[in-house]
Amino acid sequence: MRPLILLAPLALAGMGSLPPQGFTCALAVTDGASTRVEARVASPAALSGTYSLWLRGPGLAIEQGGPFELPAGGSAVLGEATLPAGATLDGALTVTAQGRATACPLERS
Repeated sequence: MRPLILLAPLALAGMGSLPPQGFTCALAVTDGASTRVEARVASPAALSGTYSLWLRGPGLAIEQGGPFELPAGGSAVLGEATLPAGATLDGALTVTAQGRATACPLERS
């Protein structure tokens, strides 16, 4: 299996300051007319690794993961889902890069 190569501009805004591992990641939840969930990763330096994502909600059961590559200054949405407004949601995103597994925080807006 070839890794997904993502060529997107760096989008660290809204993902907090750069932590010690050198990249940011988040399970971003946006509430509105519907509830949108995005698994995001960004890095100022080139980065490759793997991710594991699981989400549970009404009519939703997602378990996915795999390799990813980011160019320097890259960002990516590794997975996404849309649920009815106000839906109960449970999930986790783990990114493994540079020999370290990072549990990514939930960010709700």
